[in-house]
Amino acid sequence: MTKQQEIAALRAFAESLPENTYLRPWLRDVLPIIERDITSDFFPSPFLPTEWKRERMEAAEHQAQHIIDKANTGVFLTNQECKRMRDEAARHWDGAVRELKAALKAMGAE
Repeated sequence: MTKQQEIAALRAFAESLPENTYLRPWLRDVLPIIERDITSDFFPSPFLPTEWKRERMEAAEHQAQHIIDKANTGVFLTNQECKRMRDEAARHWDGAVRELKAALKAMGAE
């Protein structure tokens, strides 16, 4: 079987699954990476997207928590300044989520 035949078989299998299965969305997520690995003669690594997502979300959460902690511990800050800092943390979090979704979409995994 050629690489292209393997990829075609994998795509056909993924598309044959019902939308409400656990496997179809996961395959949709990892298929671009598996295809790239097959064509590059690398062993397919389906855990990369999950690990990448986890790292991005942890980094965004850490940054947001840092800003919130800074706002909460600053006794000299007014309530308005604290609210502004919390809002900034929320914007960082939302931005990271949008960035993650855009990257997944660009990979064809969303």
